[in-house]
Amino acid sequence: MPVFYQNEEVEQDKLRVMLKAAADTTNKTYGSSWRQWVNFSKVRRKPPFLTGGGNETLEEDELLTFAVHTTGVLNLSYSTMKSRLVAIRAHHLRAGCKDPLVGKERLWLYLRGLKRLDGAVVRKFPVTPEMLRWVHNYLSPVRPDGSVDRSKEPRFGSHRNDTAVWSAVRTGFFWLLRSSEYLANDGVGFDPKKCVTGNDAQLYADRATLY
Repeated sequence: MPVFYQNEEVEQDKLRVMLKAAADTTNKTYGSSWRQWVNFSKVRRKPPFLTGGGNETLEEDELLTFAVHTTGVLNLSYSTMKSRLVAIRAHHLRAGCKDPLVGKERLWLYLRGLKRLDGAVVRKFPVTPEMLRWVHNYLSPVRPDGSVDRSKEPRFGSHRNDTAVWSAVRTGFFWLLRSSEYLANDGVGFDPKKCVTGNDAQLYADRATLY
């Protein structure tokens, strides 16, 4: 190993590559869930890392208590609870610890029961062509020939702004994009790594291609 490649750099590279096993948004969720588990453990004066040591049942009790706190006190769902447990697992594995969820049969029974109590997942309704036509009639975008309807006030300050909104709506609709793939979401701004940008599109007179 080169002498300039210090131990600290090695450890940073290990973590950097391991983090690439999950998407950036997933790692962000894991980080938030892990902090909640650390705070929970701190209040109970317990270490956040479950290392076994012959106390598997006690560790399972801690995870079950955390699950009851998350779903009962905070009133969060099965999917949120499962996500938090997966985050705890991910941080243990990255730290070189064993998988804390292996062999925890009571914990998995709790999750299965919670899933049944939550009931069926409420699915979102799909956007229809009728909705798309309504949006077009609501806006006042620039026409393909460059003209505008002067009798109709733009909804977003100008005809150009309405055109940008209409273009975004059509892009999301026809390319079946998630909102996070072409919009700034949840107050966190625009993510160029995840969203469609001008560099991802080739425009022609009669069509467009997304890469």
